[in-house]
Amino acid sequence: MNEYEKIVSHFNLKKGDNIWISSELIKLMLSLKRKNIQFDGNGLINAFQEAVGNDGTILIPLGDTIVCDELVKAIEGVTTNGKTKLQQG
Repeated sequence: MNEYEKIVSHFNLKKGDNIWISSELIKLMLSLKRKNIQFDGNGLINAFQEAVGNDGTILIPLGDTIVCDELVKAIEGVTTNGKTKLQQG
């Protein structure tokens, strides 16, 4: 189990859950830095995706452009019906 899976496991998520992720990621980034682990937005999103499965939904407000760039990179590779989640609107 990687660091992101450990973090997500504390939320007791189930397949099919619908979640809203709204958090100050600076605290997480600093915590990981203290452990000499570089923050990986893809790793975090992947851990949440694995937890809620294909029937779950993850909503993430994109107000921070630094975080937004990382999340867009993570989300662009996820497709449904041949389109990325961003293209589906």
